[in-house]
Amino acid sequence: MGIRTKIRLGFFSLGLLLTLAAVISYSELARLNDITYRIINEGATSVKLSNDILDALSREDANIVNYFQNQDSIGFNTVSNEYLVALDSVLFSMKDSFPENKLLDTLIERKSAYNKTITSFSATNSEDKIRWYFGVYKPSYNKLVVSVKNFMRSTQDLVTEESTNIQSSVHRAIMQGTASIGTTMVLILMFYFLIDIYYISPTIKITKGLKNYLTSRIPFKVEVTGKDEVSMLKEYIEQLMARLKAKKSSDESIRKN
Repeated sequence: MGIRTKIRLGFFSLGLLLTLAAVISYSELARLNDITYRIINEGATSVKLSNDILDALSREDANIVNYFQNQDSIGFNTVSNEYLVALDSVLFSMKDSFPENKLLDTLIERKSAYNKTITSFSATNSEDKIRWYFGVYKPSYNKLVVSVKNFMRSTQDLVTEESTNIQSSVHRAIMQGTASIGTTMVLILMFYFLIDIYYISPTIKITKGLKNYLTSRIPFKVEVTGKDEVSMLKEYIEQLMARLKAKKSSDESIRKN
């Protein structure tokens, strides 16, 4: 194998290793970016939807209290229907955004019970409405609020768990990057020492041996390992010196005769 091929092969190996390290790092960073985006998006969505439900419940509660003051059943039913539709819309968004969250089933059941409680309000006698408010409505209201808070807490726990996974992924990415850099450095050092052993040092030896021969007539004796252009150069120099020596001997013999 020639010098050019060996050096090309060495640089190709370095380039391939660096490319592989870059691809691994990029894929790991892209995965971390996707996880981070998903966590942020899910956390923000959970907080927004939970706040929307709590806000609708608070408004419905205020609507009931307001009815006790003005006894406007038409206005109460209109506003109540608006808030219940808003609750259904938020629950649908929750189910669409978090289809695997099992707490949503409990939340939906308690929302259904809350709807029935609100419906029973209009059929309650005037003198029993206060008793209904504290004895029937408030327990249903509180259960629904607790379900919403449990849902919010579960999504926050998921965010915490995913954050721990991100830390592990970051650590793994750092280790992979460190290993890739370390491997590349080792390969670079090996490539340098191979070039020094097989090309730089023999070239220096040949140059020094040729200089000693030309300046001091020291015999050209250089040991070179391998079968490439460097060893061929050494052999050609030896052949050239042998021919020059033979020609010199021939010329001296002719002069003596």
